Amino acid sequence: MNDQLFRLHCRNGIVVYACATHGNFKVTDTVFAEQCAKDYTREQWEAALRKAKQRTKPDQWPVINSNDF
Repeated sequence: MNDQLFRLHCRNGIVVYACATHGNFKVTDTVFAEQCAKDYTREQWEAALRKAKQRTKPDQWPVINSNDF
């Protein structure tokens, strides 16, 4: 999504990222498989993160999944 994105770890099909601009969030591994075929833009990633944040409970990190694109 941007130059300040750091991959923290990957476990159980979820990759965890820290981003200075967008905060901490998770991405399901199915998103990466689809991205290869669909070539998501930065704007699509940011929109997906906004959707994920809308359904995130307090004290949890948002999880981007395929349905967010």
